[in-house]
Amino acid sequence: MPSEIELFMKQSVSKLKAARKHGHEVHIQFLGDVMGETIAKLQRVFEKIRELEVPEVTLAISSGGGTTVLSFETYNILRAVRSVVLTTHNIGVIASAAHELFLSADPERRFAAPFSFFVFHSGTLALRSNSMTTAEIRNQLEYSQMFDKLLEQIILKETRIHRQRFREVLRDRHDWHLPAQEAVRSGYLHGKQQVKEYTIPKNASVISLYDPEQK
Repeated sequence: MPSEIELFMKQSVSKLKAARKHGHEVHIQFLGDVMGETIAKLQRVFEKIRELEVPEVTLAISSGGGTTVLSFETYNILRAVRSVVLTTHNIGVIASAAHELFLSADPERRFAAPFSFFVFHSGTLALRSNSMTTAEIRNQLEYSQMFDKLLEQIILKETRIHRQRFREVLRDRHDWHLPAQEAVRSGYLHGKQQVKEYTIPKNASVISLYDPEQK
């Protein structure tokens, strides 16, 4: 009996082949946390997209974040697949580790629905137990600060947010919430034309990373 991910990939490949044959759009819906199984599915689907020479893909995202290591890994992989024109669309919330997914597309191909928002926050220190040595705590803190710096570097590279503004906000408050229109004014999105409704064409092939019973 095939595993859940094998079934998922079989159905996904069938949809990709149909879209390639008929010239239909491909939409991938990433609705949930950035976690191991879901990221594995996303990466495997993109490998098939590259193999099948699917020219364009829209990645619709609503995610509160998740595993930071996986988000950086996926950012690098999606940026490397240059044969595919990738569009990302915030259809709810982009927070924490989900920023790397959203920023995987080129600046002019990132969009946000009018009633969506972005959340930034500084890293949190995840203590493994109630009893840790000073060295262990220091290592955890350095680990968290490293990821903060990496995310800052990606955001400053990929957007027009000013470094000083970004650091001041995260220093003064734990969370920074940006509704779509404010994301334009802050420089996270590059123009007001990037705030638009998310639409799925009638004949589009839709792959949901959270639906193993795809039809």
